[in-house]
Amino acid sequence: MIAVQGMHVAIQFVMEHEIAREWYEKSNYLCFLAAKDENHLKELIDKAREKNIPISIFREDDLNNEITAIALAPCRESKKLCQPLKLALKPKIYHYD
Repeated sequence: MIAVQGMHVAIQFVMEHEIAREWYEKSNYLCFLAAKDENHLKELIDKAREKNIPISIFREDDLNNEITAIALAPCRESKKLCQPLKLALKPKIYHYD
């Protein structure tokens, strides 16, 4: 489900922001990160808006319109904002002694 939410917001970002074409042609770099919960996403949204970072917000109808994913425009400010987040869907590495 997490990956699907990310796909939804990525497509939404492309439809909402002209910068998406430039990103696709010059970089095409993605980073799929995990937030703790909807409140954490709301904090990130507020911070992104304070910094005027273009953003898209996906709300899941099946979850009472809960915010389940956001996409930020690629820029230095986005990188700083997202730096503390961990990679989403990172496989667990098991060590056997």
